[in-house]
Amino acid sequence: MPRPKSKRKERKCLVCGGVTRVAHMGMDVCRACTVFYRRSKGKMYICRSNTRNCKIGEECRQCRLDRLSRIALNGSKAEESDGSQEDRQCNAIFQTLHSPGSQIQPYEGTPMIAKMSERYRVMCETRLTSELSCRFEPPHPLRININDYPIFPASYDTVNRANRIFLTTLLQFGAAIFPEFATFNERDQWTTVTNFFCRFRTFEAAYRANKMFPTEMEKGFQGYTLYFSEDVVDHFYDDCPNSGDMNEAKRVMRGRFKSNLGPHRESIRKINHRHEEFLASLALMFWMTDGLDVSSAVSAVSERYKETILRELHNYYRDQLHLHDYASRLGEVLMFLQTYEQRAGDMDKHLELLRLLNVYSDDTIAYRLTNI
Repeated sequence: MPRPKSKRKERKCLVCGGVTRVAHMGMDVCRACTVFYRRSKGKMYICRSNTRNCKIGEECRQCRLDRLSRIALNGSKAEESDGSQEDRQCNAIFQTLHSPGSQIQPYEGTPMIAKMSERYRVMCETRLTSELSCRFEPPHPLRININDYPIFPASYDTVNRANRIFLTTLLQFGAAIFPEFATFNERDQWTTVTNFFCRFRTFEAAYRANKMFPTEMEKGFQGYTLYFSEDVVDHFYDDCPNSGDMNEAKRVMRGRFKSNLGPHRESIRKINHRHEEFLASLALMFWMTDGLDVSSAVSAVSERYKETILRELHNYYRDQLHLHDYASRLGEVLMFLQTYEQRAGDMDKHLELLRLLNVYSDDTIAYRLTNI
């Protein structure tokens, strides 16, 4: 007896152009491409046209891998329609590979970036467990997993706690990656880290939001496990111990949210940092000490590490991505970092306004960081 024909509609694979009746990775991707991605993770091929932009169907393995990486990076979490165990395992690999704490495969040309990857993951895990464990009703320990964890609406008190945790982990992060940092006096350590905090917090929040909320551009992060959106504003100050002008504070916060969050997330999405570029950007941000009141020893170490990271970025583009003309891409990544000088200044003004409204007090950690 002949088997009845499947009623599933045939679709074209977004990666290879072949026909597929089953959506993988939450999108129209065929099984062959899904398996290819799983087997090729961590590998590097040679682009047939040397452009990294071959057309779909031209059988270029590198461009096929690039397209799959972009699909996985966009964070689609839809379940596969056939529900097979193999596909569920494959999808779990995608989510782990591209989570904010992803590990970078060791490569002799980028040892600092690889070290950044390892320590960044440790920092993510520490922030995750600390933020969730100090909640009034913490989730079950089985729910505290780096690849699957609850995210709560932000509030005044929870953000203040998250910032304290973040600062502690940043001090540990700096000492673990840069041995010289641990030898600085406390004043130089604090000045370097607090300067880094203001830039890193904004950059990482948008970077992670683009992965966790790829289709919700109105959402952002205020902590590792705290999200922020316009509907959060009305109850943000419910746990604030101060008795300031909360209505005006909410109006200011809502206006800043509308004018800043969407454009900032869109600018990061447009650049679409690879994880290696994200990590290199963190290292360069850490050592943005120009104009700071620090010792000459800090300035000297800063210049040395910036040179090291720039050299590793050159190695990454040339030897790992096999790009011969990467000057424009490198310039784009470096120029983007300059925008955080202005963003840090804008944040100072915003926090000062909230303090004048008696919403933020002198002991609010975010305000103290901008007024050292």
